Amino acid sequence: MDRTSTRELTRQFLLGNLESDALHAFEERLFADSTLFEDVQLMEDQLIEEYLEGRLPSESRDRFERHFLASPTRVRHYKVTKALMEAAAKQSAPAVRSRTKPSTVQRRGVRFFGWPRWTWGLVAAALFLVVCIPLILRMQSLDRQLTESREIIAALRTSASRGPESGLSGRVIEARLTASLQFRGGGGTGPQSLAVPEGTSWVHLEVEFAPESNYPNYRVSISSSAGSNPDYLVTGLDSREDRRGRYVALLLPATTLRPGSHLLTLEGIRDTTASVIGNFRFVVRRP
Repeated sequence: MDRTSTRELTRQFLLGNLESDALHAFEERLFADSTLFEDVQLMEDQLIEEYLEGRLPSESRDRFERHFLASPTRVRHYKVTKALMEAAAKQSAPAVRSRTKPSTVQRRGVRFFGWPRWTWGLVAAALFLVVCIPLILRMQSLDRQLTESREIIAALRTSASRGPESGLSGRVIEARLTASLQFRGGGGTGPQSLAVPEGTSWVHLEVEFAPESNYPNYRVSISSSAGSNPDYLVTGLDSREDRRGRYVALLLPATTLRPGSHLLTLEGIRDTTASVIGNFRFVVRRP
């Protein structure tokens, strides 16, 4: 695929315009290709700038607002870019020259918008600390997740024909979250307990759900509390079925499941639209 086609595909991915098969294929490429991951980041910047400058067509603006800004991480990216663009626009605006002779104080400390020039350095530093540092830390976290996901995919491809634990380095444990203990809207029964012993490298986790929730593929997100940003996100999952019911299976680094309470959300994906199937509360403990 040439560079132009890749850029257009990346743009449609971020705007949520890809069909299910194309979306699945793109996400697989995203895990395996670091260059494509960088293209996605660059296209995010471009879409935000086009939106703020009013250069996005009306249909794309609608998709940008409803799909692109549905991600909390992209909302923060948008707010940071908007703040920086507004600050740059203010500083580049032509200064209104006074026809009167400047006072001694004005000559010694040239002022912009009523503030001495030296204060703008402090303002810029404060802006960087308040909004840019959290964004940088979040991007580093996402980069670590991408690296871990590539390791998982490589391990799964190696072990696919030889059983769930072959081809993986370190100890692997298996666990299952049952459909009877899922909850909606914060209700339901108490959380399930998941024992992850010290020295565990991988957790083979099965998430059970009702058979009628049938979708082409599924997405699982795990966070440390309700309403927080996901600590881990896995997409493109297929459902399976055994004597206990329908479920999806995922392989997680044990470092993802720190001791304490967690919230897992299972979503079905159809035609780029995600529907919540169920939420699962569970507590990780070290036996």
